[in-house]
Amino acid sequence: MKKLLLPLNLFRKLLVRYHRKSSPSCIRKEFDMLHVESAKYIESYKMAVTFNDGTSHIVDFEKTIFSDSRTIITALKDISLFTDFSIKNHTISWSNGLDFAPEFIKDCSIKILNETA
Repeated sequence: MKKLLLPLNLFRKLLVRYHRKSSPSCIRKEFDMLHVESAKYIESYKMAVTFNDGTSHIVDFEKTIFSDSRTIITALKDISLFTDFSIKNHTISWSNGLDFAPEFIKDCSIKILNETA
């Protein structure tokens, strides 16, 4: 029997679609994966980030960048590199190849701008 290998992002999309179709709406939220929908640079190492759960947060990456010794993360001390980001695979991705899980990004939140009920 031949195994089918799927890229991770395609697998995640199929998994979410399956749960949306087969799960009652009251259970569905537990299976949905958190995604970053948009991010906007504010100042210093802060961004305004909107997630697919309807919440928007001010996220401060300064503590992470200055406390981690890995080269790929400390490179973001350079503000021009920090501001060079885009949304890829449902998260913030920097031009040096670094990205963080949306759950980690949300954990770095210092202020909630809006929250859905």
